Amino acid sequence: IQLPNNFFALMNGNFCKICTSSAKVLHTICTGSTDNMIVYRNPDFICLNINGKWRFLLENGSLSTTEFDNVSTKMGNDNLIGVCINEKWGYADSTGTICTPMEFEYAPHFSHYAELPILVRINGSHTFYDITGNIKFDKFDTAMPFKYEPNLRKFVAQVTREEKKNLLLPDGTLLFDEF
Repeated sequence: IQLPNNFFALMNGNFCKICTSSAKVLHTICTGSTDNMIVYRNPDFICLNINGKWRFLLENGSLSTTEFDNVSTKMGNDNLIGVCINEKWGYADSTGTICTPMEFEYAPHFSHYAELPILVRINGSHTFYDITGNIKFDKFDTAMPFKYEPNLRKFVAQVTREEKKNLLLPDGTLLFDEF
């Protein structure tokens, strides 16, 4: 399997060898199943499941020092990817460096635009964070991540509070009447 950054995965039975383009073996993974042993998302994220823990394969072929219980390529943007430790989610960059607090119950896919706030759920409430881990907008009952709405020609997030629906703009303005 060809991976980003000129790496290859050679699989045989329950073994997988991660190699450079010159066939130098960097890492050997032995697992009961080849399912979910490699996860990657272009351009920069390659995660390997080694002994039940996920680590990031760096451009130089070494592994990140931080280990994760789970990773999700559906969570994150071009700069961040969803990671889990002890059943709490957060986001890491392509080197495996944790970039947000690891305290979220839920952290869904968010916009591929890094400047837009990240949607998470913490203590049963939906909250938007910036990529440095600071709260931008919080305490919504439900929320959907920011996305471009062509009819409005704006980026908006669908939010509800006390069963009242609204659209949230990236600057914190509610598009319709206040709650």
